Amino acid sequence: MKKIRRNFIVIAMLSMFLVLSVIIAALNYINYQKMEKALDDVTRILEIGNGSFYESPDPSEEDHDPSIHSYQEEDNPKAHNKVPEPPKSISEETPYQTRYFTVRYDASGTIYATSVGHISAVNATQARSYAAEVYDSAPGTGFIDIYRYRTVKSGDRVLCIFIDAEKELSTYRGSLITSIAISAAGLFSVFLLLCIFSKLILRPVEESYRKQKQFLTDAGHELKTPLTIIDANTEVLEMEIGSSKWLDSTRNQVIRLTNMVKQFTALAKMDEAQGFLQKSRFSLSHALSETVDLFIPVATSTHRTLQVSCAEDLYYVGNEEQFRQLFCLLLDNAIKYSTPDSTIKLTLSKRGKHLCFIIFNECNGLEKGSQDILFERFYRSDSSRNSSTGGSGIGLSIAHSIVETHKGSIHAESSDGKSLQIKVLL
Repeated sequence: MKKIRRNFIVIAMLSMFLVLSVIIAALNYINYQKMEKALDDVTRILEIGNGSFYESPDPSEEDHDPSIHSYQEEDNPKAHNKVPEPPKSISEETPYQTRYFTVRYDASGTIYATSVGHISAVNATQARSYAAEVYDSAPGTGFIDIYRYRTVKSGDRVLCIFIDAEKELSTYRGSLITSIAISAAGLFSVFLLLCIFSKLILRPVEESYRKQKQFLTDAGHELKTPLTIIDANTEVLEMEIGSSKWLDSTRNQVIRLTNMVKQFTALAKMDEAQGFLQKSRFSLSHALSETVDLFIPVATSTHRTLQVSCAEDLYYVGNEEQFRQLFCLLLDNAIKYSTPDSTIKLTLSKRGKHLCFIIFNECNGLEKGSQDILFERFYRSDSSRNSSTGGSGIGLSIAHSIVETHKGSIHAESSDGKSLQIKVLL
């Protein structure tokens, strides 16, 4: 249940994070676009005014190349009464609030006029330096340092307009940082609330899970007694009337049910033992070799061959008894469902920081691709349901629980539909 609760919190937090990220990104993108538009409206007015807010330039504010005259009459749109309606973002105070400077280039690419009379933070030399950085770019707008610029080409001349955008950029950054901080605080608050109330939310699931485990445990204990009685009665009948196929069938079914009950109990105990597992360092290679030796007679009697490739001295920290059970379950499954006269291949090796165990067998009735559904409890494929293997559909589920308890991974795959490979990574 701790894992379910943790996954619930993670999924909820990720969902909240994605939603808030989209909202913050959208809001700040809109704010940035509005800021750019407002600044571009001002540079556009300055462009229309040929470098000023419809005012004739003051010669005292100009820094000219001595060999070139300042402005020509035809450069000033006010001389022709060309004063368009300003955008709504431009107020009567804008000309007095805006800090700007301009630089003009002639046809030869030489600066012939620099206006810095409307800004105190930039002198003529700095203005020319900024202009040199944007002169070669295509006509348009952009940012350089804290200034929004617009380059305008008129005939063979180029006008570079720069306005101080420090206030707007500072406001935007403040808004961005504030929105991120508020969202982070909101996420943290949601995380705390989820940690507090997730247990309450998942209580019905936890109760259902607890009852399921209790049912498996109780059913296992309740079934042991009648199975023992049936087995004893079968032995008595066999002594009185002799052996028969009916008694043999009954005994086989009793054995099968007894094994199922043991698996039920093992599965329930494994669920309860998660987090309280006794671990020690042991030789995984030795555990596999001994398990294979136990199954060689079984494989031989069913016309299967075991081919083992096991690296020596591979040690692991875990529950040795459970890993021996894991190898038994996987070998038993491979022998039961492999095709007759086939070879079952087992490989144990070290891959980087992982220990890798692979068991491969030929079989029928599978589809190509992932076969992880085999680890579902009580799942059996159609071909195995109709066979006489005696499987219960619990063995691979127990194998999956063992690996999961040790924080490993187990996957089943069929590359051709005629074979099965189960891979365990630790």
